[in-house]
Amino acid sequence: MMTENHASIVVPVYNRATAIVRCLDSIAMQRGVEAFSVIVVDNNSTDGSAAAVSAWHDAHSEIDLMQVSETRQGAAAARNKGLNMVTTPYVMFFDSDDEMRQGHLERLIKGIDKNPMADILGWNMLYELPTGRNYLTKFITAKPIYNHLTRVILATENYAVKTDFIKKAGGWDGGLRGWDDYELGVRLLLCDPAMAKLDNDSDDPLVCPRFSEDSITGRLFSTDPGKWEKALDRIEDNLKEKCPEALCWVGYRRAVLAGMYAHEGAAAEASRLLAAAPCGKLSRPKARICYEVTRLMGKGARHAAALMLPTNF
Repeated sequence: MMTENHASIVVPVYNRATAIVRCLDSIAMQRGVEAFSVIVVDNNSTDGSAAAVSAWHDAHSEIDLMQVSETRQGAAAARNKGLNMVTTPYVMFFDSDDEMRQGHLERLIKGIDKNPMADILGWNMLYELPTGRNYLTKFITAKPIYNHLTRVILATENYAVKTDFIKKAGGWDGGLRGWDDYELGVRLLLCDPAMAKLDNDSDDPLVCPRFSEDSITGRLFSTDPGKWEKALDRIEDNLKEKCPEALCWVGYRRAVLAGMYAHEGAAAEASRLLAAAPCGKLSRPKARICYEVTRLMGKGARHAAALMLPTNF
């Protein structure tokens, strides 16, 4: 691996033999790709994903690619394995069904050169869901803890971070199976990073995650509630110690998650979680309103529900 490269791209893969090839193709077509290292971490695939990556690299030997394996199941554990292999100053994470828009790595190189003091460099993303519905998420540097807790500004694929900085924050929590990027984002922000957004005159998305029906995002929340609530528990523990003023926003996310359970028909799970939602300055009546808005409108309603919350301390 070339230590003079700008950044490493860590891509975990589990049974995505076709998708990982599309992902790697989108990286290989980038101008400036020679300044990046790619680390693919196979996470116990049984569909030939590892062989597909090897065949792809044989055909694209000009790409600085390393393939390793991680037997501990879960994307967070796989990302940590890749993070431990990184020797470049910056690292970014991609999922095997994500694709880069042309010009992304070129802009990132310019962003790193223009903002050498930035610990985190972010960009916009366009989510493509199995339903055919797409939505744009924008990277925001203002009021970062508020915006991350209410709308997630540090998702897996929308930023590059200094390698030393993410390691200092503790890397990925390998014990989480859902919302691991949400939880990591909180820990990164609690370390008070210098943040910058990549220049993009049109404000178009630079990355396009494509979720399939069997991806985490393509599933119902209520089928495995523990995975989401465990992440919220971790976040609450960190905030209690370092930023207790922000606990109301975790309560908001609990109320919204309870609303999603109810929207999906899991009334018992919804009632259980709603009872635990009031937290910090989030009162029971406000938690109930957040819950009802989401119960009626579904996932996209969380932004409307967030309007009731304080935006600063």
